[in-house]
Amino acid sequence: MYGSASFNFKDWLNVDITGRNDWSSTLPKSANSVFYPSIGAAFVFTDALNMRGSVLSYGKLRASWTRVGNDTDPYQLAAVYGSGTPWAGSPSFTAPDRLPNASLKPEETTGKEVGADLGFFRTS
Repeated sequence: MYGSASFNFKDWLNVDITGRNDWSSTLPKSANSVFYPSIGAAFVFTDALNMRGSVLSYGKLRASWTRVGNDTDPYQLAAVYGSGTPWAGSPSFTAPDRLPNASLKPEETTGKEVGADLGFFRTS
C-alpha cells in the first residue's frame, strides 16, 4: 500500500508526506509488515520574505526525513536441506551452512537530508 499528500502555501512553502507498507513472505508472520514513512519540506525564503536582490536572486532551504525497511532472503526462518548426489543408489541430502532464525525482524534504516539551493546575480 502507498499513500502520499502534498501541501503548498503561496508557492513558497511545500510539504510532502508519504507512507508505504509492505508485507514480506520471507519474514515471520509476527514481523512481516514493514512501514516506510517520509516527510520533506522546502521553503523559498527569497519569495516568502521578499529578499530578491541584485546579488541573491533565489534562495530555498529544504529538509527531509525517511525510514526504509528491508526483508531477508528466502529460507532463513527454518533449516532447509538440499538434495545431493545419490550415493550407492541412495539419495543424499546436504545440511544448511547457516543456523535458521525464526524470530527475524525487518532491517530499518533512517535517512535525513538538509540542503539549500541558491541563485546569484540573476537579473530576471
